This record gives sequence, structure tokens and C-alpha cells, in this order.
Amino acid sequence: NYYIHLDGALKGDRFGFAASAIEKQMTVSGYDLLTGESTMRLSPSLITPIAFGIKARPGSEVPLWKVRQFLLDLRNAGVSIMQVSTDGFQSADMRQMLDKMGFNVKYASVDTTKDPYLKFASNVNHCLMKVPKSPILDFEVRHLENREKKIDHPDKVMVNGKYVKGSKDIVDAVSASQHEALLAAQTLATGTITESYGE
Repeated sequence: NYYIHLDGALKGDRFGFAASAIEKQMTVSGYDLLTGESTMRLSPSLITPIAFGIKARPGSEVPLWKVRQFLLDLRNAGVSIMQVSTDGFQSADMRQMLDKMGFNVKYASVDTTKDPYLKFASNVNHCLMKVPKSPILDFEVRHLENREKKIDHPDKVMVNGKYVKGSKDIVDAVSASQHEALLAAQTLATGTITESYGE
């Protein structure tokens, strides 16, 4: 069951696309250091098999109809798409069109709360995710900045002695799609637990 996030852009920035799902729903047993009592918590692991960016050609715009067609192709191929989320007021039209196409749609943003990125960082540190190997995604993750109000990217980044434009379009889509999958996992019954281990 996949949760897809679209980080929209028509010109300039990339259009980010990512699909994430819960790979395993595990329980972690441990002990409360203060009380000595045993504890149990859910610790889902994530898989993001699809994560990419679409860059418009100079003087043109990202062909959004191709994004919608790709979503239809995934669904027609048997991929279970539980939800498609988008960011930004400019994406309202995209959500309306996807809703008419039978997708469950939602507004979600990684710029209004740090929660998706904080969970993303935790899952990276605990090796609780699988993502595609991508030089652009790796570049974006390595240059994220924790600012006062949100996680952002620098305007410029030094690469091989030259400044290049900073970005976070693909990692925005990845962190948002994973966060939506995790939110859904919190409502799953304990019968979905596939693995247990101790801390």
C-alpha cells in the first residue's frame, strides 16, 4: 500500500515524486530506565522504491499530465495507491483532477512542520528505510539545513570548486510520502506486526 507525494514545480525547480510504503511493522521491546518496567513500541520500517525529479526544459513547464498518466499507469499495473498528497496552494487543481480520477488525495507540506524531516532523520540514523540510489537525492539530503521555522536548502552549494543551486525537491517528496505512510501505520492493528526484537 503506497503513499505518494508530489512536490510541485512548473519552472525552475524540479517536480519531486516519491512513493513510500511500510515494509515491516515491528515491535521493539525494552525497559523504562526510570521505572524498570518493560516497554513495547511500534517501529515500522519504510521502503521508497520510486523517487525522482522532473526538470522542465528551458522556456517550458513540467508536463503535469504526464505525472497524472504515470499515476494511472501505476494503478493499472496493480500498484495499490492508498493516497496521493501534494504541497502548495498551486497544487489544488492537481488534487481536484486526481480526485476525479478516483485517487484519495490530501494536502501535505514539509514546510509547515519539521515533523516529517525529524522522523526522516531518525529513520536514516536507525537504518529503518530503503531508498533508491540517486546522486541528486544524496546531494539534497547532505545539504539540508535545520533553520528556525523549517528544514530548508542553501541557496548555493560548493561542488568541485563551483557553486551550484541548492535544492530539496526530491527529498521533500520522500520525507512527505514516508511521513504519510507512518501516519497511516499508527492506526494499524497489532495483527499487522511482522517482526519483534529487543533493544
